[in-house]
Amino acid sequence: MTAQWAKTIGQALRYWLLPGACLACHRLLAIDQESLCTECDRILTSDDGPVCHRCSGSVGAGLDTSTGCHQCRQERWNFDRVVRLGTYGGPLRDLLLRMKQPSGESLAEVVGRRWAEQMCPKLAGNRMDLVVPVPLHRRRQRERGFNVAECLAVALAEKLGVACLTTWLRRVRHDPPQTDLSPTQRRANVRGAFVGRSDHRLRGKSIVLVDDVLTTGSTAHEAARPLRDAGAASIIVAVVAHGR
Repeated sequence: MTAQWAKTIGQALRYWLLPGACLACHRLLAIDQESLCTECDRILTSDDGPVCHRCSGSVGAGLDTSTGCHQCRQERWNFDRVVRLGTYGGPLRDLLLRMKQPSGESLAEVVGRRWAEQMCPKLAGNRMDLVVPVPLHRRRQRERGFNVAECLAVALAEKLGVACLTTWLRRVRHDPPQTDLSPTQRRANVRGAFVGRSDHRLRGKSIVLVDDVLTTGSTAHEAARPLRDAGAASIIVAVVAHGR
């Protein structure tokens, strides 16, 4: 409760000290802008080139990636494919890092709504029944105060008009961050880290599994395992950024 109050007071002070400021970069907003300046909004609406149809990694123009690219074709994942907004680098990376700060919940909610608008066309033509965020371990959630993936998932579910199951999937191990690990270490680090609730709401359903960043796919692969075990018919991973 003390941490929540501190976060709320901190947000109120920031709005008082910086009235009409962009939530991401703190530039003053134009009169017709609510939360993000033109430059930050452009980060969330720009297309950074052709991607692999299966893993959403960047590829050369004109390549046939209907069965995957050279990076993912041999991978056997518990999910079907990935959709993304952009590459994890430059301004988009900076924006994501700001969202993960203890004071970043309001920014994550605003980014989530803008990101969801961009995801809907990428998901068009697919049956979508439920949205599930990749959870944080309760210790990390307590430290940060919120889960970026949950903010994104709630916004996407609202845009798609489907339910968001924010508590169905649980992270049961407090593992080291994946950032500095090799692909092999990443897979070992998250193996068995997720469990699902014991109910049947996912049987035969098409799921959108939401996270902020995908690099090797190890976290999404393990998070999708309980969804498959629960009978999910299909799983599409939706992220803000891909690591390549």
